[in-house]
Amino acid sequence: MSYVQNSYAQTPAYGVPGMHSHSSGDRIETGVATEVVYPGRIVEISTTTGKCRHPQGTAFPASGYKVFGLVLRDETRENNADGTVKGYAVGEPFPVLRRGLAWAELSGGTPALETAINVKHASDDTASNAQHRGKLSQSATSA
Repeated sequence: MSYVQNSYAQTPAYGVPGMHSHSSGDRIETGVATEVVYPGRIVEISTTTGKCRHPQGTAFPASGYKVFGLVLRDETRENNADGTVKGYAVGEPFPVLRRGLAWAELSGGTPALETAINVKHASDDTASNAQHRGKLSQSATSA
């Protein structure tokens, strides 16, 4: 994976969601999206079609799905005008970290060390919740 500097800052971020932390026995596979998927978030994979999506409901993984991994950021892809990462489009292949270390996107507070972490699923799928699907969270309302 190549890294391209596309902005300047006096205080750059240590990492961005989906950025691969370092390699040491990692396992990276390729997923194909059935919806727009975003780097730094968890995806589940269909056991019949082999296609991926962010968690859809309170049953995570949903029936007929299994947890696949964390979507990795491709540093060679173009960003949005505001600097945020574009998601991978429907049918587009993308890298998924199955084992290893990467930066993840959080929603719902900063997790305490060595405590359980949850995955946002947006079971009601309203606009305010659906935007957080697949993010890690300390919130008990997550799957």
